[in-house]
Amino acid sequence: MQTQLGDYDISLPKYYNNRELSWLDFNYRVLQEAYDNNNPLLEKLNFVSIFSSNLDEFFMVRVAGLKDQVKMGFDKPENKTQMTPQEQVDAIQEKAKKYVNMQYERYNELIEELRNYDIVMCKPENLSDSILSKLERDFKLTILPTLTPLGIDAYHPFPKLNNKSLNIFVDIDTDDAINSAIVQIPSLIPRFLTYNEGSKQYVVMVEDVITHFINHLFTGYEVLNTFTFRITRNADLTIHEDGAEDLLIEIERFLKERKSGSAVRLEVDGRTAQRENIEWLNEQLEVEENDVYFLNGPLDLTFLFGLVDHLSNKLKYLTYEKYTPQVPRSLGNNNIYKLALERDIFFHHPYESFEPIVDFIREAADDPNTIAIKQTLYRVSKDSPIINSLKEAA
Repeated sequence: MQTQLGDYDISLPKYYNNRELSWLDFNYRVLQEAYDNNNPLLEKLNFVSIFSSNLDEFFMVRVAGLKDQVKMGFDKPENKTQMTPQEQVDAIQEKAKKYVNMQYERYNELIEELRNYDIVMCKPENLSDSILSKLERDFKLTILPTLTPLGIDAYHPFPKLNNKSLNIFVDIDTDDAINSAIVQIPSLIPRFLTYNEGSKQYVVMVEDVITHFINHLFTGYEVLNTFTFRITRNADLTIHEDGAEDLLIEIERFLKERKSGSAVRLEVDGRTAQRENIEWLNEQLEVEENDVYFLNGPLDLTFLFGLVDHLSNKLKYLTYEKYTPQVPRSLGNNNIYKLALERDIFFHHPYESFEPIVDFIREAADDPNTIAIKQTLYRVSKDSPIINSLKEAA
């Protein structure tokens, strides 16, 4: 292998970027779009949300894989920057925390800008009495019945909390052994509630609503403190196809483990969290102090996807006009099968429509002469027409 390029020894680590740290820099580039004043306000919020979504996947797979190597005592440096797994994890935590702090700083600036358009993000205690009354009614009717406090003591071990779920830690003043509890927020509950008053629309986060009315869950006890936390778990798991009698059962096992793998990151609302509670959580979750992220705002900013969607009807001028992908001109009205036999077809997604590919699979699924459909699917939408066609074919 050539190691010399002119006067340069290209085997030296200084000429390379670590793959994981390089990915974090890429995601920072996504965040920079939220600073670009060429982008309208709601699009900036979308980029803040994309940053969070990307980072979740990064920790669930890339960081989790490195942590597995550390646990197994594997300390062989990677072949470019010569960083060991532990050195990579340490460098990732330092850089990720820097970027996440920047993200929340930008988030708070953009939320403040929304006030210029009569959109106010606020906590329940800052609402008017009339809106607070509506909020309490909605809480009792639609939120309270879904909540189940989990008391923690010697007889009630720390519960198994799902990956990326939102949870509220509750400190309680009691005379018995139970002095803390956890309230897991069901994913089916809307992340935020909206109320109109005059020209303004108020947006309230569901975790703030639950916290405000937390005494309804602990009647007869004094709640001393609450804070929201979120666990990111290891999803870098392996599907063992060889020897699996039923691949569907193996996939189901994989999906269950993906929800409950070992914790690789703990996010807490740093505005209300107390140090002694965090130390206790670290011990229960077996995470190190460096794995804890104290955030200056609501956890899981992917909720901004939904907020932008909600506001886009009222504030269309603060988003980009939706682009409709076009069918490739080169395809025209030709049958994709016949054309593919004559020459290669190149699609520029997402600028060109994916519909010809969907039709391609649908026709194959409906054709009785089709023997097999073989393809690699990296990721699909919840209601994927391709999956529906494959189900029909099966």
